[in-house]
Amino acid sequence: MKDFALWYPLALFLRDEQQRSLHHVDLSSGVTIRNDPFFILRMRDEEFEERDPVTGLYPFMIAASADECDLYTIHSLFRINIG
Repeated sequence: MKDFALWYPLALFLRDEQQRSLHHVDLSSGVTIRNDPFFILRMRDEEFEERDPVTGLYPFMIAASADECDLYTIHSLFRINIG
C-alpha cells in the first residue's frame, strides 16, 4: 500500500462503487496505527467524522469492529472524532 500511495497519491481520494473511501476499507481490513503509523496523518479532518456508506459506522467504530482491533487506534480515532 505504501508503494501504491507513493506512485498514485491522488488515488487516496477515490471512492469505490459503494462510495467507500480508502480509509473505510483499510480500517475494516484491520489497519492500525501500529502497523501503519502514517494512517491517521493521511486522513483529512472531514474523514474522521464521515460515516461509512455501507455500514453507517464512524471510523473509530469500524476499527473497533475489525477482526483484530487495536485499542490505541480506536482511542486515537475516537478522540479526533469528538475533538
